[in-house]
Amino acid sequence: MEILDFKSLLKKADDIVVVSLKDRPDRREAFDSRWKDLCDYRYYLAERMTKQRAGEILKNFNGHNFPDDVEEETPARWGCFLSHFDCIVSAKARGLDSILLLEDDSTPNLDLLNEKFVLPPDWDVVYLGSDEPDVLCEFSTKNIRSDLTWIDDDVRFNFSGWKKVKTWGTWAMLIKSTVFDSLIKEFHSFTFSKEDIDSLRLDGVYYHYLWKMFSFYHYKNFILHDYDSHTNIG
Repeated sequence: MEILDFKSLLKKADDIVVVSLKDRPDRREAFDSRWKDLCDYRYYLAERMTKQRAGEILKNFNGHNFPDDVEEETPARWGCFLSHFDCIVSAKARGLDSILLLEDDSTPNLDLLNEKFVLPPDWDVVYLGSDEPDVLCEFSTKNIRSDLTWIDDDVRFNFSGWKKVKTWGTWAMLIKSTVFDSLIKEFHSFTFSKEDIDSLRLDGVYYHYLWKMFSFYHYKNFILHDYDSHTNIG
């Protein structure tokens, strides 16, 4: 199996996309200072989301109206949601095998740049940074058999340090094409009622549903999240 480090892992992505508000060039300047020597990437420039703008997009998307009485933070959540939706649809349309989605306040963990590891053979989504992952010690929908799993069946859930998880956090996700169709379907399912729209959490699409069908892994936080750098994307 291929032994990787952080830089070679980044090369596993056919496209690295950084989601950033169009009106925050300062954020992109800070991002460039942290990442320019590590990998090639491009920006997805998102409009600052308002209730009116979200309503126009939803109307065009499926003919539904955006509710008037949504929570204050709902339009920003929709901005994050739609950014991921666009990036996944684009990756599928271009026939990419994988995409790495980053937020513009993510930063490489310099302490782990030279860490060596092997990716699990059945990965669908890799969290390169995550908040308090729940390790799935007794759940798997896939029968991955190898020399290691014949000896230790738990290897399917703890592969060379990688834990099979469900977790929060969408600032650094390596996503394989195996999950594109299901992601798009789940995204669409959140656009039908006021309750769905108001309760939307992009993390929830991954956290509550897709982990049941696919292999989501986390090892260490190779990419950190700047919680002091507030965003209006979502």
